[in-house]
Amino acid sequence: MTGVLLTEYFFPISYVHLISEDRIGEYSTSVAFATAGVFFLTAGSRSAGVNRLFLIFMSISSLFIAGEEISWGQRIIGIDTPEVVRQINKQGELTIHNIGPLQKLNFHVAAGILLQVLMLVSVFRDLLSKRFAWIGDLSLPALSIWPTTIVVSMILIARPMVKGDEIAEALLSFIVLFWALHTAFEFKVVKMSGYSRELMAMAVLSMVVISGMFLSNAFGRDMGWRYNIAASRDYPERGMMEQSRILFEHIMSDPELIRPDTVENFRHLHE
Repeated sequence: MTGVLLTEYFFPISYVHLISEDRIGEYSTSVAFATAGVFFLTAGSRSAGVNRLFLIFMSISSLFIAGEEISWGQRIIGIDTPEVVRQINKQGELTIHNIGPLQKLNFHVAAGILLQVLMLVSVFRDLLSKRFAWIGDLSLPALSIWPTTIVVSMILIARPMVKGDEIAEALLSFIVLFWALHTAFEFKVVKMSGYSRELMAMAVLSMVVISGMFLSNAFGRDMGWRYNIAASRDYPERGMMEQSRILFEHIMSDPELIRPDTVENFRHLHE
């Protein structure tokens, strides 16, 4: 988390890459949720009763979020958005959460609250299971990640950084991935082969990030529009004018990044 804040402040050009659509942050988030979905599903196939239903639900939810995150891969495959969908989708993409009244819902705040509710159930599992026996059977997140979830929930709800929702989504995906991997360990879906759980977790996370880098390089969207928005709106809104100036200088050093209003926005903010 500290590294992200330092990047936002000292390396705004790199930070914009992290928060941009179809770049390493978004693709890594999608891959992490998809991988978690597979782990949950395989673990659920070895479970029984309520816990099986719970893990299958987590699998479906994780896979759904993975698809929504990258618009179900439409830019990777090269699928145009049907006109009937374009008219009702805020971003003109094949996503469900941007359609009609759904786009007015604050999914990030809901996710931040639900994450803490889930952790509280895990904290008070023993007490709750005395009244609701089935809670004791659920494969809940490990208590060791609670401090991390608090930070992520705060970012999801308060968004203290430039495009903090993108950072929060990535961190949330990693939490869900580690939870799913831990569950896979418990049901022996993933065999240790003599390695520690921590080493296996780092290996999985590394593969997720490498996959995100590959997809970003192969299918990354033009960065000009995001640089311009960050320089003219996102950073100035937070009073980070020096970072805005650095971004404008980067934009104007590359003619392909310049937009019709770039020079006017720069003069308005920095002259």
